[in-house]
Amino acid sequence: MNLNSSKLFDFFPDGLVCLDLETTGLSPLINKIVEIAGIKITPSGIEKFVSLVNPEVIMDRKNIAIHHISNEMVKDSPPIQDVLPKFMEFAGDLPLVAHNAQFDLGFIVYRLHKLGLPFSHNKVFCTVKLSRLVFKEFAHFRLGLLAEKLNIEIKNAHRAEDDALVCLEVLKHALLKATEKDLSGSFL
Repeated sequence: MNLNSSKLFDFFPDGLVCLDLETTGLSPLINKIVEIAGIKITPSGIEKFVSLVNPEVIMDRKNIAIHHISNEMVKDSPPIQDVLPKFMEFAGDLPLVAHNAQFDLGFIVYRLHKLGLPFSHNKVFCTVKLSRLVFKEFAHFRLGLLAEKLNIEIKNAHRAEDDALVCLEVLKHALLKATEKDLSGSFL
């Protein structure tokens, strides 16, 4: 990680989980999760959760071209009903942070509902909203563009683990730059 994590604990004293999903499309109602990753950072250290997910549908070339996760890669992976409860246990009651949180949490909440599982009372924070508040000089807030502007290395864009790590770095940069005035606008 490029930046010291101490500023994170000013805002998230117990820690947080930065997460990212890769999916078969844009709609949680009809599309499926194919990869989920979480980076948990707490005062006691860093833990990772990374899993491919068998979407139980055949992905088209357009989706594969975006995230480079092939049908062959996921065919022997566990289904969402096995992966999602483990991810939620991993996250516990820590705040969840995602880049465009509405997208990722839309998939998670919908899948939990379909599985008959509750969404715990995790607070949710969005680094897109925070970036818009803090980096007013930027015209666009896509994760790759923010990484480029903030000199954050991306090894494998559109893979869940790497995007979750980049999300964490964007959060750190934004919190270091943020003023109290910036944070008075909600990034929930």
